[in-house]
Amino acid sequence: MEAQAPPVTPGRVTIATTPPGAEVTIDGQSRGLAPVAVPLDPGHHTIVLRRGAVERTIAVQVASGAEMLQHFEFAPDPAPVDLSSLSITTDPPGARVMIDGQARGTSPLAVSDLTVGQHKVTVTGDNGTVERQVTTEAGVASSVVFSLPRTQGVSVGWLSVTSPFEVQVVERGEVVGTSASTRIMIPAGTHDADIVNESLGFSERRRIVVTQGATSAITIDARAPLSANARPWAEVLIDGRAIGQTPIANFQVTLGTHQIVFRHPDLGERQQTIIVTAKSPNRIAADLTK
Repeated sequence: MEAQAPPVTPGRVTIATTPPGAEVTIDGQSRGLAPVAVPLDPGHHTIVLRRGAVERTIAVQVASGAEMLQHFEFAPDPAPVDLSSLSITTDPPGARVMIDGQARGTSPLAVSDLTVGQHKVTVTGDNGTVERQVTTEAGVASSVVFSLPRTQGVSVGWLSVTSPFEVQVVERGEVVGTSASTRIMIPAGTHDADIVNESLGFSERRRIVVTQGATSAITIDARAPLSANARPWAEVLIDGRAIGQTPIANFQVTLGTHQIVFRHPDLGERQQTIIVTAKSPNRIAADLTK
């Protein structure tokens, strides 16, 4: 009596990928997305994995009733690029707009494919060119307005504003530029302008004399008192500079955002952020015992 051959039972192949989600094809038949477990008859099989434009192929030999694991590694997905939007308006309209050296059309113009961060915006009208550095944020619709000379032949000069925080230059109720611009084109002559940052409560009147074809520069150094205290006590650093031990009263700092560090030899340190303004008391405190 002849011995019977042992029964043939399918094997089981588990296919996993890092990162998951690759398309799995076995012997030309789609088997879903990894990770996936597939019963296969004993014998030779060809496994193909596809992830985007990348393809991997491997040959496996499956034994009867065998359990197998095949693992593949693919390069991780690239980090998503955050995009931002910016609308550009000019007075008068119809100026040619360039962003980071690339022509984008004529104003008024809305651009929605900018990467998050700083961009150089240049607008050119019939009578002059103005440029500005603009910072955009993800999910925020930013806007910028440029004023261009309306009449050819008007003598113009430039104004450069240096400030630790962004300010607007306002003349007769109209914004003629901001400190974000490298230079502001402005008619030659004497101007009584307000230098303003409303969110920080700052406003200062300046008389500015602009010479034709030249750049006039002004510097803003607006400060306000800051008081700091800590429990039980701490050394205080503002933007990395030590200013003494608490309590500290009416220490003059520039308007804007500052990083404050309270440091104690036994209790460690605590870091906080404060926006110093000209319109309210600026106080900050930390309890290092908690």
